[in-house]
Formats: sequence, structure tokens, C-alpha cells
Amino acid sequence: MKYIYLILVTLLFLAPSLTEAKSKNVKHVNEKHYSLSIEGKKIKLTKLLDSVSERTDKNFLLHANSRAEVVAYGVDLDKVSYADLLTIIDLNGMAVIDIDGVVNIVPVKSIKQYPIPSIQDGDKVEHGSLWVSKVIDAGNNNVNQLLPILRALVRYNGHMATHQQSNSLVLVAPYNSVMRIEKIIKELEQATSKKSKEKA
Repeated sequence: MKYIYLILVTLLFLAPSLTEAKSKNVKHVNEKHYSLSIEGKKIKLTKLLDSVSERTDKNFLLHANSRAEVVAYGVDLDKVSYADLLTIIDLNGMAVIDIDGVVNIVPVKSIKQYPIPSIQDGDKVEHGSLWVSKVIDAGNNNVNQLLPILRALVRYNGHMATHQQSNSLVLVAPYNSVMRIEKIIKELEQATSKKSKEKA
């Protein structure tokens, strides 16, 4: 009976270790499977650019430090549109800038080193992933109060700063982010005006 008791005690102590080891093995297998599935979906970026360039007459410049391959599921090279391409590039950690009609693809971490096009109200941009800069009038909002509210909406590699004299925000970000922030500012301005009228 004593021996059976010792065996049971030993198994109880070993059980957590065995469970932990099994868990680690499962995790390792899952990570390996995920890695293999990602590898199987990688496409050479140059092939993607060649395919889109042939069908759209777009000219591309690729930074030497840009990624050689991108991850894209279910992509047919012969059917990728220019818009699809920009989305793929954006989701793979690179930035796109249209400079004098040439599409520049650069590592997103160095985006602010380039002459990013400045846009005005009414200017049209081909795709929301294209990086732009814009000065946005804060209207009857206090620009210093807007900064902490909106800064979190700007990508890490983007830029947002205030210009107190003109009560404006200077923004560098993808076009869709710029439009989103400008829309929020206008909505806040409308909400402020509504509150002021209610108090009057």
C-alpha cells in the first residue's frame, strides 16, 4: 500500500510538468504550421509590380530596403488591380508616395524623409493608402485640446503637430487617415456649436 501511495504522489507531482511539456509541444507545432502557411502565401514584390505596371502603365520606384516578398492570400497576379496592390503594400509594412506621377514604395519607418505631397480641400487622391500631408483648420475647436484626442488615430510613423497661431493641425499620414481625422474635427466643431446654442 505504501508503494502505491508513493507512486500516486509521484504522478501528481509529474502531471503539471507533463501537461506543460505537452502544451509547449502543441504551441511549437502550431507556430510551425502557421510559419509554413505564411511561407506558402508569399509573393515576390517585383513580380507583383511588373504585373500591375503592364496593365496600368504605372511607374514604380522600389526602395532598396523594402521587403522583397509580401504575404497575400488568394491573389492572382494577373488580376491584381492598382488599388489591390497599394492595399497589399500597406498591410505589409511599407508606405506608398506618389511623387510627380511615379509611385514610390519605401519602408514606412523612413516615410517622413521623403517629399510627401501636400493636399488642399477638394484635392482628389487615387487611393487611401497613399501618404499625404495636410494642414487642417480646427475651426472653433481649441487645437491644443484636439491633439491628445486625435494623436492616437495617427499611425506610429505618421506625424501630427499643432500650429497655435492659425489654430491648425499639421498632419502627415495615409490619405484615408487624414480624411478620418478631418471628419472627426468637423463633427466636434458641430457638437461644440450645438452646445453653445443650447446655452445661449
